[in-house]
Order: sequence, then C-alpha cells, then structure tokens
Amino acid sequence: ISDGDFYTLLMLCILGAMVLTAAHSLMSIYVGLELLSLPLYALIAINRNSRSGLEASIKYFVLGAIASALLLFGMSFVYGLTGQLDIADIAKFLSTANFSEIQNQFLLVCLVMMIATFLFKLGAFPFHMWLPDVYEGAPNAVANIVATIPKVAAFAMLINILFIGFPSLKDQWVYLFRVIGILSIFFGSLVALSQTNIKRLLGYSTVSQVGFILLAITLEPQAYALTTASFYLTVYVFTTLAVFGVLTAISVGGYEVQTLDDLKGFNTKSPWLAFIMLIILFSMAGIPPFGGFIAKLFVVMGLINGGHIGLACFVLFMAVIASFYYVRV
Repeated sequence: ISDGDFYTLLMLCILGAMVLTAAHSLMSIYVGLELLSLPLYALIAINRNSRSGLEASIKYFVLGAIASALLLFGMSFVYGLTGQLDIADIAKFLSTANFSEIQNQFLLVCLVMMIATFLFKLGAFPFHMWLPDVYEGAPNAVANIVATIPKVAAFAMLINILFIGFPSLKDQWVYLFRVIGILSIFFGSLVALSQTNIKRLLGYSTVSQVGFILLAITLEPQAYALTTASFYLTVYVFTTLAVFGVLTAISVGGYEVQTLDDLKGFNTKSPWLAFIMLIILFSMAGIPPFGGFIAKLFVVMGLINGGHIGLACFVLFMAVIASFYYVRV
C-alpha cells in the first residue's frame, strides 16, 4: 500500500467530512457527502491484492451511489416545494407555509429520502448491508476510518437537517428514528452473537451502537437528546479507534487478525495490549464504570423520564445480550 495514496485519500476524506459538518446549504451538503464518499471507495480497495477489499469497495460504491441519488432527489423536491436551499431558510418557510395534506405527505417523503442517505452512512438497519463486508475486506487502518469519520459527519448533518431544517416534522421523524433504532439494536446484537470473524462482529456491533444513538436523538428535552447522542457518539468513536488500534498492533508480518481463534494466547503474548482490549470491550458492552455504561445509562434514563418504560427495559435486555458477544472476544 502506498503511503502517499493512503494519506492523500485520507485528507480528502477528512475535507469532505469537514464540509459536510459545516454545511448549511443543500448544495454544500451534497458536495461534502461526495467529497467524503469518493475517497472512501478508493481507500477500501487500496490493497490491490485483496479480492475481498475490491468486492467490498464495489458493493459500497453501488449502494453509496443509490444513497446519493436518494439524497439528490429528496433535495430537489424540497427545493421545488420551498424554493430555498439554506437549511434555516427552509425551516422559516415551512413555519409559515400553508401546505395541503398531499404536499405535507410529499414533504415527509422527501425528508425520509434525505434521512435514508445519512442512515446509510451511519450503518443503521436496514441500510447496513455494506458494513460487515467493508469492515472485513478493508485493511484495519481503513476500517478504522470507515467506522469513525463518516459516522461523525453523518451525525452532525442529521442534527442540522432534523433540528434546524425540519423541526416542524419532528413528531414524524422521532417515530421513524425510534423504530429504526429498535431494529438496529435488535438485529445488530443478535447477528453479532453468531459471528466468528472479529471485524464482522465489530461491524454488527456498530449497527447496534448506532441504534442507541438514534434512540438518544429522540429523547426529550432537546438539549438532553443532543448531549446524550453526542456523548454516546464520542464514546463510540474513541472505543472504535482503540479496538482497531489494538488489532493493528497485534497484526504482524502483513497478516491481520481475522477470527476470534487468532486471538488465542493473546493475553500471554501481549498482556498489556490484552488488558487494554479488555477495558475497551467492557466499555463497548456497557459494563460499569466505563464510558459505554454511562452513555447507555443516559439513554435509559432519558427513555424512563419520557415515560417509555417498555422501551427502556428492551434497551437494557439487549445491552445484556450484547455483553455476551463482547465477552467471547
């Protein structure tokens, strides 16, 4: 792998993430998304001798192109309805607009099309199909990038679109996010239990973690929701960086750790790295007193305070289920 190619593509990816995070116009959102995505496709296939990497890159590219098309369609229809490109101006227009029922339903469909693109980047169910394949096929350093940078940028853009651009449709998108969050936690946790490839396991773990973030966005009051979701994302990013860092550190001679069996004897060969990995996995599993536990606790407390006792019990149960596949590692 050429260091020059890798760092050039990485810088372009970071630039796209910065543009996407700071965007306030529909056009700049689309430009930022493409500037973020195109280098990622190349990074995943940067190891030309890896067949799985090439397959994962093609799969991600095809699905990413469909997601980008959905975003562009949604944006064009929103512009056709409102005549505005700036997110804040769209919100002002919608607050005074007197739309018919059909127009309101069409606007909701447009919003769903836009949201679907960023849920794809986050890896939420059912837009997660690419995630395990990319984690497995990409080199550890690239998988680390895919697991963090696009997630942060997509989260920031979701917050801008939902809370700044479309607060008038909050009742509808909150319900949507709850459903997708529940399905992401349920599906990600259950499928991860059967995985023997450690990077695929981390991929399905990401689906579950994203579900918690989506549930956090739906909490009330808004300040609590944003704080909880941001804190959970921060914990996720640091634990993901750490776990892939450990996997990279123990991969020698060009061979990368792939399966759980490859970790046998890890605690005797590298006791300090094994201890660090243990702390990371405890945090990801939500075991106290680590950051993952605090993040999940904030989500559960928010659900209970909002009167969603059944949903809080479901989240606790799935957190217990998730701890089993982390313990297997």
